[in-house]
Amino acid sequence: MTYSSTLQVQAYREGDWRCSIILRGALAIIERDVKKMSRYKFFLIMRILSFIIQISVFGIVASSIVSFMNFYKFYLLGVYTSILFAMSTFTGYDVIEEAEDGLFDYYLSLPISRREFIIGKTISSGLTSLTYSIPMLIIVLALIGISNPLNVLVALFSALLFALGVSGLIISIAMIIKSADISDIIFGVISTLLIRLSTVYYPLAVMPDYYKILAEVNPITHLSEFLRFLFLGANYSLPPEGSLIALIGLAAGSTSIAIIVVEKAIEGGSWR
Repeated sequence: MTYSSTLQVQAYREGDWRCSIILRGALAIIERDVKKMSRYKFFLIMRILSFIIQISVFGIVASSIVSFMNFYKFYLLGVYTSILFAMSTFTGYDVIEEAEDGLFDYYLSLPISRREFIIGKTISSGLTSLTYSIPMLIIVLALIGISNPLNVLVALFSALLFALGVSGLIISIAMIIKSADISDIIFGVISTLLIRLSTVYYPLAVMPDYYKILAEVNPITHLSEFLRFLFLGANYSLPPEGSLIALIGLAAGSTSIAIIVVEKAIEGGSWR
């Protein structure tokens, strides 16, 4: 083996070693956060009850007065997307609560890099959000009826991408603001605007033109439309290929942004 080949092998091994170290640190964060899931039983129960009331009262009433084919099924998948968005916001917001409780500074003292921390935190937030939303998804699929189990796996994958993306963005915003009170207000405004300016409750075709532009770039719209394509077999607003690419870009982009934001936010060795 030549000297250059030896260097290449060594470089590959070092790269593999670094990747394994990053994965180990990220997995430690994920494992810790997953163990905390049982702490939010009351939150999950209230979300499920709220979801059941929404689809059994408002959904049925709305579908009886809206002359739109399969509106109830259209509505069910939209509401599920909005619930997943709310849960992703909730789990992503957990990072600022940990920071105010002093856990963030504790993490900095551990042999875990900032990149490992944020990758682990984003993945754990996405997994937790998806897990919390599964009871609602089961209800939706039971009401809609599924003919292809493979579509369920694809739906879970797309929902995970969405949850990862939203969690990453929420973590970035929280680390920039560094205030729980201000973050609550901003997240409330963002949630209201994104859900209303999407196809959660109504298709793109009935929106005013000035709404459509915003709705077409809204990640909530992309997940809603992709799920409708999978389970209703219809393309209501956006091509499914474009929506899937958008969700992949959201997950990768928001995680990268979160890494950069956290690196800058704690340059001095403390999140403050």
